[in-house]
Amino acid sequence: MSDRLDALRGLSIFGGLSDPALLFLDGRLEPVEVAAGDAFFAQGDLGDCLFVLDAGSAEVVKSRGGRSLVLSTLSPGDCFGEIALIGICPRTATVRATTGCRALRLPSRALLELYREQPKQFTLVQMNLGREIARRLAALDEVVFEVAATCDAAPPPAPDGPAGANDRGGVMAHPREEIQATLERFVEANRLAEQDGNWERLADFYTEDAVYVYAGLAANGMVEARGREEIRRLVLARDMEPYRGWTFPHEWAVIDGDRIVTKWQNRGPGKRPDGSFHEAPGISVIDYAGGGKFKSQWDLYDRLSVKAVKDEVDAAGG
Repeated sequence: MSDRLDALRGLSIFGGLSDPALLFLDGRLEPVEVAAGDAFFAQGDLGDCLFVLDAGSAEVVKSRGGRSLVLSTLSPGDCFGEIALIGICPRTATVRATTGCRALRLPSRALLELYREQPKQFTLVQMNLGREIARRLAALDEVVFEVAATCDAAPPPAPDGPAGANDRGGVMAHPREEIQATLERFVEANRLAEQDGNWERLADFYTEDAVYVYAGLAANGMVEARGREEIRRLVLARDMEPYRGWTFPHEWAVIDGDRIVTKWQNRGPGKRPDGSFHEAPGISVIDYAGGGKFKSQWDLYDRLSVKAVKDEVDAAGG
């Protein structure tokens, strides 16, 4: 059994977990085999589990408008399928076996059970998944940079070239100090909203055409709010109303170019009998537009875990 636990501990999403937590998850992992050419899942499928590749190789394929593109290849130890699991959204791509594959399947219900029985260990899993997503975002940034650098190397457009040509020389981040100052004002505005319940003040931090994607409990699924006023109406008014008295403390933030990644908690009022908070973690990926405004935000958290926290708070009379 120790060899089995060591193998699980070596997987990135299970790093740092205690032996009891690993035993708990080991009893809920489901081995699967997929033949070469077959798919683990298809783009658009309902996401109710994640996978860890144990043997073989696979590719991640994105399709749109009749065109398909291989985004990445997977090798043993790689985790996949977690975006749909965290965001409670359809699969964003197809994962197809390029050789015969063995994998471990972790159902979403297993994570919910871990949250209820071992919340601290559940938080570690969420943090590990967040790091995995952050690494992929960093790799994507490198690809974007390479593409932009290639475009920069091309001859500039003639003076009478198409309107709206980028005269900033490709991808260029705003000053880090400007982004940091905006983030600090944003966190302070969140703190004030926790005190007086006026979350709509945060709308001023978004551009008129900003996009905000999140797992909305009030909407019972993924929500995509387009434009400042829709963000105000859906995100800040409707979906925050059931959470008066809650706090959302920010724990850390990373700034990479114009992108901000923050970790925070969905924290209900009061505490559990053991002194721990009623809370579930979340991660936001925010793109800065300049002028103290954000042009997009993507909130990642386990919607079922937040619901479980709310149910727990309600049952405690919070």
